[in-house]
Amino acid sequence: MTVAKEFDIPIYYFYTSGATAMAAFLYFLKIHEQTTHSFKDLTDIIFKFLIWKSPLKAIHMVDRDDPAYWDTLSFCSHLSKSNGIIVNTFE
Repeated sequence: MTVAKEFDIPIYYFYTSGATAMAAFLYFLKIHEQTTHSFKDLTDIIFKFLIWKSPLKAIHMVDRDDPAYWDTLSFCSHLSKSNGIIVNTFE
C-alpha cells in the first residue's frame, strides 16, 4: 500500500469470500475500537451483525493474544483505506 501510494497507483482488493464475510471483517475494526478486553473473557457478549442471520459469541472470535488478531486488524484497516473492493456477491 505504501509503494502504491508513492506512485499514485489506486489500490483495489479482490475479496473472494463473499460480501457477508467482508462486512464482518470491516466491522472487526469497530469492535477493536470499542473494547480492550480479551474476547475469551467476554463470555456473555454476543455480536449481532446486520448481514448474518445467526449471532456470533465473542468467545468464538480470534483473541488479542493471538498473532492472527493483529494480522486480521491490519488486513481490515487496509481494506477500509483502499480505493475500492471487488467482492463476490453471488448467492
